[in-house]
Amino acid sequence: MSVDFVPTGAWEVQRHPQFIEETAYAVTDLADNNWSPIGIVTEIGMEVTIEEDVVRILGSRDIYNQIKLGIGYAFAVRYRPQGTKFMRYGTELPARTPAPDNTGVAPNGTNFVSLSILLSAYIDDTEKWRIYKGCKTGSVGVSISRDAGIEVEQNFIAKDITIWDVEPTWSANTYAGAVSGNPWTGTSMGPNPLTIAGTTVQCPEFNFNVDQGLGELKATGIESVFYLAPTNREITLDFMTWVKDNTRLTQTKNHTALALTYLMNAGATATFAGVKYNSYTSGIEGGSADVLQEEIAASGKTLTIPVI
Repeated sequence: MSVDFVPTGAWEVQRHPQFIEETAYAVTDLADNNWSPIGIVTEIGMEVTIEEDVVRILGSRDIYNQIKLGIGYAFAVRYRPQGTKFMRYGTELPARTPAPDNTGVAPNGTNFVSLSILLSAYIDDTEKWRIYKGCKTGSVGVSISRDAGIEVEQNFIAKDITIWDVEPTWSANTYAGAVSGNPWTGTSMGPNPLTIAGTTVQCPEFNFNVDQGLGELKATGIESVFYLAPTNREITLDFMTWVKDNTRLTQTKNHTALALTYLMNAGATATFAGVKYNSYTSGIEGGSADVLQEEIAASGKTLTIPVI
């Protein structure tokens, strides 16, 4: 018995995942595209969900019919960042201006606009393209540690995800270049990256998450989402540090509003305002050789990250 196809896998990806802003919602521009790299992408997926109307009738124990009502598309991108451009579509407040720009000259850069995300891979020994259309960030999580470096997981809802297909017919199209250079690490930002109320705090681990409260508009007569709109932004964070004094515990008990910054890399400072701790954990275990640590969870009012 002969094998009737050539298997594929992550090693067969040719065009690394890259993105443009859409000038019209869920429409991938075919002219004048200048695709931007996401970062060093380690994972991209897709989830297709069918909404059904399951009909049962009198006189039958089994289902009479299953009627398709709608289809939903969701996916996540996991990557090691080399800049903040893609991340900001999940962290920043949506802004109506400037207008979406698929050329990349003056992009909007916020979740107000939708994205097309593209990649290509060899499928059964032929290069095929897949495009995620009408994408907006639902949430983005950034994990930073001394050992594992900096990793971002960005979750999306999309209007459509195409099948593996032939390359679109572009005009004046420029793909992003091949992946190169180092990702940000847990030491590349330099010493003292975390400051709280103007004071340096040493930490082995820092994480934050931004949820854009993405609302799905579903109109009658349309199977997929009609439009995606960010609503209320929610900012949460947590970090670990070593027990030095009573500062963190006192700030938790007093529910003190704090200004907090974390330098992810040169020029990429995440600036949080109105941070209040809502959980403090610290334990002492007999026989342990571990240095005493504090674990803090908090929520913030605002967050901004510059473009680099």
